[in-house]
Amino acid sequence: MTNAARRREAPIDPVDEYLQLQLQQHEHRSDTKPMSKINKSNHMSLMRKAKNPFSNFERTISIKSINEHFSHDPSIKISGRICVKLFYEKKSSNLSVNIHSCDNLALVKKDCPNAYVKVYLKSNDNEKDKNMKRKTPVIKNNQCPIFDETLRYTISSSELDIHRLEISVWHKDKFGRNKFLGEVTISLNSDIGERASNQWYELTKGVQTSS
Repeated sequence: MTNAARRREAPIDPVDEYLQLQLQQHEHRSDTKPMSKINKSNHMSLMRKAKNPFSNFERTISIKSINEHFSHDPSIKISGRICVKLFYEKKSSNLSVNIHSCDNLALVKKDCPNAYVKVYLKSNDNEKDKNMKRKTPVIKNNQCPIFDETLRYTISSSELDIHRLEISVWHKDKFGRNKFLGEVTISLNSDIGERASNQWYELTKGVQTSS
């Protein structure tokens, strides 16, 4: 096999491809030379220079967005459901989210998943705070894992109506990127304390709003 053939078969790094496109758009806006006239080696060195038009922060955000986009393996057919129990104690402003179990999760490459659950408490304006992220332990090789894990947040009762829980299930991959197995969104309100019982929610590819 020739070197040219090997280059053609080499997988494309989606991060480099994305950043090259962003760099091309930046150069076009700056009325610089078109990308087709830039020597490939010079172009790659330009992207690695400290004076790259994208800051380290911007590059990190771009990579994170790409990783999230590619985290869903199209070969995984989202299925199953998750059992959640919510309880709110007004006196202590404590919101308890009990991730009890999952049922009939999707297989990953014909194997049972190494499942864990990730929970975000988010405001309705879509602001995401890392301090509001919680995760369960991983339960290996199980389509119907039982976590019975309680995750806690401190939030005033007056703020419940403008927040929601984004709950997603993931497969912990030993060697590659973790795989998305489905999600559900649960709207919050002041009557949470009156319905402290297990409820089942169907997992979906996108956001499913459930009260």
